[in-house]
Amino acid sequence: MIELYLDQLHDLLVPPNVKGKKLELREEPQTGIINILNATTHKVEHLEQANEIYHYGISQRKTAFTEMNDSSSRSHFVFAILLHCTNLNTNQRSTSKISFVDLAGSEKVNKAKPTIH
Repeated sequence: MIELYLDQLHDLLVPPNVKGKKLELREEPQTGIINILNATTHKVEHLEQANEIYHYGISQRKTAFTEMNDSSSRSHFVFAILLHCTNLNTNQRSTSKISFVDLAGSEKVNKAKPTIH
């Protein structure tokens, strides 16, 4: 769960009082796929675990009260889930990646008058 705020990448799963490793963007030469190195990962086996992680990360996101919106995001946000599945009948394995992306609020600054939290 990553946030891009003021041109800096932040790992939203690292507690604010803990200094995490610097996040780095890397492109895989053969595939062109972009990865973020040093991002926190969690192995989950139940939806409730994923939900708890998601809500924790969201609570760390930069938001602002504006005259147009009570809680406007000030950052771009990516929550990625990597699914590993096994067909119990054939034992065939597959992997899928789902990325949820939310872009920063787009209110006009002179109209919105944000106060960052």
